[in-house]
Amino acid sequence: MMKKILSFLLCAGMLLSMAACGGAPAQEDPAKTGSAYAAKEADVAFLDKAYEGRVAYHGEFHDHASTGGTSDGKQSLQIWLAVMESLEMDFATIVDHKQALHMELDAWDDTIFIGGSEPMAMPSGLIAATYNKMHFNMIFTDVNGLINTVKEYDASCPILRGFNAKDYPADYDGPDANKLAGGWHFTYLYGDSTPSKEQMAQLIDIIKKNNGMFVNVHPKSSGYVDSENPLDYWYADYTGLEVFYGYKGYAPAQPATLKNYELWKNLLTMGKKVWATAGSDKHNMPNTDALSTVYSEKKDAKVYFEHFKVGDFVCGPVGIRMAIGDATMGGETAFAGNRVVFSVGDFHKSAYDPTHKYRVELHSDKGIVFSQELTDPTQTAYFAVDAKEDAAFYRVEIRDITTDLMHALGNPIWNVK
Repeated sequence: MMKKILSFLLCAGMLLSMAACGGAPAQEDPAKTGSAYAAKEADVAFLDKAYEGRVAYHGEFHDHASTGGTSDGKQSLQIWLAVMESLEMDFATIVDHKQALHMELDAWDDTIFIGGSEPMAMPSGLIAATYNKMHFNMIFTDVNGLINTVKEYDASCPILRGFNAKDYPADYDGPDANKLAGGWHFTYLYGDSTPSKEQMAQLIDIIKKNNGMFVNVHPKSSGYVDSENPLDYWYADYTGLEVFYGYKGYAPAQPATLKNYELWKNLLTMGKKVWATAGSDKHNMPNTDALSTVYSEKKDAKVYFEHFKVGDFVCGPVGIRMAIGDATMGGETAFAGNRVVFSVGDFHKSAYDPTHKYRVELHSDKGIVFSQELTDPTQTAYFAVDAKEDAAFYRVEIRDITTDLMHALGNPIWNVK
């Protein structure tokens, strides 16, 4: 009889031990415990299906090269290609000023380079700005998208004004000078030709119609728009805001990045659908200090851009995937009855420091849902929680525990209530 009692107590102890080690404990509220629910097998299958056939690629989303014409970059496209390969960068976005010429050069590789241009404007009608100069990127993979945007917008507002090769300086003898006739050039005006916020929104519509993307770049940098009202930096939804900017965009050396980050969070809280982007704005040699990450079906800039222009990418050098219902990052769906499922992994080699610790955070409009240290950043980790019907959005953030700074920002998914 005593043996039976001892056997029963031993089995009961083993069962209790299994539950304590993760057998089947009751689920707790992650907002209270700070621990994420472990993703179930069905959650993992759901996320993998949403990103089926896509792998992580890392690259730059704001750069300049030496391409003749009005370019002020210092290194040729050939040097960019060589250095990028050594850095294991899969793409670079070349947005040379006032021209489409760079996208027509023989060295331009559509599988490596994303194109566009970086104009300047002084928009009027800002709410509280004491200074209103801004730069923005018009990004395309097809040179005709840029050319057609300049032509169409020139007809309504002279912020972008096209001009022919014959108007170009007669003494220009730079590389590919013979291609000036084929490369559309433009200037941008201010002073009496300042566009209103409505005209900027019209430009964004034209950019989107021509299969492009609009990004408000280095918004909080010195010498640009000076305002404490976040709406002075917003022109339309489903556009980019350059949060990580310059040398090591997520490091203390860039105070503008910290201001950009607060601006982005404030715009999200105000209900604006804005994507966080990264860019080093390099005019010299390529580097890996402000990378973006995108999951793509193939190694091809045109395919990457299909995901960029809908917001399904990461501001930063870490692979983040997220899905809710039928939406991935940058999209929107009904949260009711759905799960927030996401994964973290695929750190770029330049971005993982084994002496540092990293944590993953899930944010909503109500704050941090949970925060958890990544036990092994070299492996992909999956997480899942039930979506709250009253949440406005969810987004994933990776922070460096050692520096307590953001390391990567996954773009939100918004709720359709």
